[in-house]
Amino acid sequence: MIRTAAVRVLDKLVDYGIGLVAGFLIATGGSVVVALYHDVAHRRAIIATLLGVALGFLAGAAAALVRALEQAREQMRYVEAQKRLVRDALESIQEAMAQEEDWELASLVERGVLEPARGLLMRARFEDVRLAVLLPVEGAPDEWSMRWAAGHTPRGVRVFRRPIDKMLAGRAYRKGEIVVVPDVKNDPDFQPNPGAQRDFRSLIAIPLRVNDKTAGALSVVSTEPDAFFEPDVSFLAVIGSVLDVLLAAEVDARMWEAYAREKRAEEAEEEPRMEGKDLS
Repeated sequence: MIRTAAVRVLDKLVDYGIGLVAGFLIATGGSVVVALYHDVAHRRAIIATLLGVALGFLAGAAAALVRALEQAREQMRYVEAQKRLVRDALESIQEAMAQEEDWELASLVERGVLEPARGLLMRARFEDVRLAVLLPVEGAPDEWSMRWAAGHTPRGVRVFRRPIDKMLAGRAYRKGEIVVVPDVKNDPDFQPNPGAQRDFRSLIAIPLRVNDKTAGALSVVSTEPDAFFEPDVSFLAVIGSVLDVLLAAEVDARMWEAYAREKRAEEAEEEPRMEGKDLS
């Protein structure tokens, strides 16, 4: 992140530096011509003008440097906020798992992970960003269901059903790769959701894995084109890893519950036989 900011600063300096060198060469050539064909007073006036132009170039370069450094500081603050969010989410998960009583996974994911991430990703005025954890429907593996979400209405989450291969997030699921689409209107495979109330332009989809198998996708959309940057992709990849842990914990819990039910059924069947042996 810091390297990216530094490159941007250098790019700005190079742009203004080229302009400054060109201006200097023009000024030098002009002053030589003036020296040959004009009197001393005229030469002084021209040179003063050329110096003013050169100082203008320098002032522009200095202003560009200040702006670039401010952007770099802002990006560093943004990265620090991302780190804090991930750290807080991991601490919340650790605390929840350490408790003896049952904990609500949906609340942990939505309030502790997705909602804070949504707030961090909304930067433009009037921008809307929505996050959704998409999983295949049980019994219908080619359709998406929305398991957890931030920014979507409860009813929208509840009734959501769409073919996996008709959504751009399906690419992340099928290929197991991160998908970034700066503007969905320029993607020939984009098919808008007929039930959508707003037009979304940018998309990032992160594959979610459980036990080395792709289990779903984290879909993140924005109403702004080109809304997401390289640090956002890295940040959402980390969020995806957090969701991987939670999904794996849920799968383990289900397996444990199934095993416990089996054990209880076996013990229930064994009791009458044991009682019969005692009576004999």
